[in-house]
Amino acid sequence: MRVVLDTNVLVSALWSANNRLAQILALVIDGSLLLCYDAEIIVEYEEVLSRPHLAFHFAEARVDEIIKKIKADGLCVVTRPSGITLIDEDDRCFYEDST
Repeated sequence: MRVVLDTNVLVSALWSANNRLAQILALVIDGSLLLCYDAEIIVEYEEVLSRPHLAFHFAEARVDEIIKKIKADGLCVVTRPSGITLIDEDDRCFYEDST
């Protein structure tokens, strides 16, 4: 199954290994789910997961490992504008249509 994960899903999955979102990330890591992404999504993941001012303080090595896994095993897609209006334009990359 192909999926797109909002950054908040990754944050929650890394925050606690014992929640449903961590289970979703585990399915991505083991290849049961195919994570679709584009360059904007990768930038968003890297930027948010590496923010030093957040209370999360995720280990840089763990973030790098996940990003590398996504790039290696995920599906890089080409997107086109969806034409929808969003409250938070930073989320646009998660709503764009893939070709």
